[in-house]
Amino acid sequence: MKTIKDLKNYVKKTSRYLVKDYLDPMCFYQSEYNLLMEERNKVKKNSKKLYKEFRDILKDDNLPLIVGNYGTSGRLVIRENKIHYKANQDERTEIHNHLRNYLETHYK
Repeated sequence: MKTIKDLKNYVKKTSRYLVKDYLDPMCFYQSEYNLLMEERNKVKKNSKKLYKEFRDILKDDNLPLIVGNYGTSGRLVIRENKIHYKANQDERTEIHNHLRNYLETHYK
């Protein structure tokens, strides 16, 4: 059975921005780098806000997940032994909204 710790790790891994995946280290423009860092900071800000709001729930690492599809279109899929997210456009910016939907559905 998957726990809230597994979900947190999945969201963290999915929302991570790695510069080397987007820009060639040998030749890139400063403007491209600045845009990437701006997007990365937006994702971090949303993540911190979410984790602060649901701190009590996310602290309990052994809390079992509830099986189902979450988000407005059911893109976050939680099964007994699997967590999957079907991205629409950019999974890094969207996944926190689906995590919020899961937490609000069951814990608010």
